[in-house]
Amino acid sequence: MLPQVINENQVFIFKFWFSNTIRYGMYYQNELFCRLNTYPLARRAHAYQLACKLNQQNAVVLISCTSDNCSLWGSLRSPLVKDLLVKAGSASPSSARPTNSVQPPKPLTTETL
Repeated sequence: MLPQVINENQVFIFKFWFSNTIRYGMYYQNELFCRLNTYPLARRAHAYQLACKLNQQNAVVLISCTSDNCSLWGSLRSPLVKDLLVKAGSASPSSARPTNSVQPPKPLTTETL
């Protein structure tokens, strides 16, 4: 099955804490998703390619689009997505930054898969 593409303006987006990082979450069709990465619209084919690769590994993913960019989202029920989030959260040492600052998550690339 191919990843679904949706209009980001029609979903509920929120922030949550996961693996020592504030993440963006989305509630869509009774499922909770985490934003894995955001791309400019010119790179939407790359985002879709990553979504297809994750989908082939049994991860539930989708793409959301706005007028400026597109985002890759992974279901929080998917073990692969959880592993990617934990790896991204542990990629930057927490002792190297002040406790009140939050670093953005490491971007998801084809090498991450």
